[in-house]
Amino acid sequence: MRKVAIVLGVMMAVGTAQDEERVTETERSRFVFFAVLEGLWEDGADPALVRPIAEDTDGYFVPKCPICLPVQHAASVYVTSGDVPAFSARGKSGWPAEIADGMKGRDLNGRRAALERMVARYVDRRFDRLRFADARRDAMKESLRLGMKQGMRLFGESPLGEYKKCPSCAGAAEAKK
Repeated sequence: MRKVAIVLGVMMAVGTAQDEERVTETERSRFVFFAVLEGLWEDGADPALVRPIAEDTDGYFVPKCPICLPVQHAASVYVTSGDVPAFSARGKSGWPAEIADGMKGRDLNGRRAALERMVARYVDRRFDRLRFADARRDAMKESLRLGMKQGMRLFGESPLGEYKKCPSCAGAAEAKK
């Protein structure tokens, strides 16, 4: 009987540890939202270049995608927020040339590719900032991949078909960190 109790105790402890590393949809959404919002502020992105992302949801996002929604919402919050003196870089676009030039371009697929690189940049930066333990980082990365799978199931309903992938999902799920 004692052996059964020990085995059950170990099984419960393992289950609890795994449960602690699970990432909820809310946690994933907050992670992506704040990654993008903080990244935009830190880079001093020009709101005029971000506005199309915030306003043209059909051109950049998959409807109801769990990764797209927080990216679009962060872009919208950034564009509609007033300047904050403490964030003096705003509007000075500290984006790398490949993102800035892509966002300025006339080609929609070029802007989508720039959005993908931007999201990957900000997700990587957020992973660096939060310094997750390995298990937590892996759980978040897995949650991002699951979110991408959920979004890609909806991909056929979006006008992004010619781009072949969702820029937000690809950027978030394929980030280097």
